[in-house]
Amino acid sequence: MDNRKGFRNHDIRILGQPFKPSPARYVKADVELLLKWYNQNKKKIHPLILAIFFHHKFEKIHPFSDGNGRTGRILMNHILRLADYPPFIIPRRLRREYLEVMSEADKSTEKDLFGVNLKEYKTLINFIYIQFTSSYWDTFLI
Repeated sequence: MDNRKGFRNHDIRILGQPFKPSPARYVKADVELLLKWYNQNKKKIHPLILAIFFHHKFEKIHPFSDGNGRTGRILMNHILRLADYPPFIIPRRLRREYLEVMSEADKSTEKDLFGVNLKEYKTLINFIYIQFTSSYWDTFLI
């Protein structure tokens, strides 16, 4: 039986990554705040930018013991689909660059999980935008 169901109840460190996920005691509250933030902003922010912010903040919380990256990318695509945008994939060969731009965006949330400093998010936004458009062209317009 897998005892890792639901939100994690222990603190973790991500090997090879400098960011510190939410402490276990705050995970549930941080996820609730993230969902509240999403609902307050879903009609105010462009869907691609909203999906990027949501994804990054979800990864910063890191609510599960395993599968946070996959889950976060699925949620990012779900947000896009809700707004009638196509899904996209970040290729495995770009994993290192993806993690680097996620780390750059971490600077925006060092003091406030829901802070948004566009200067620190710029590289993540540009990276995702390029992946989104190239995925679209590669998938739908062959």
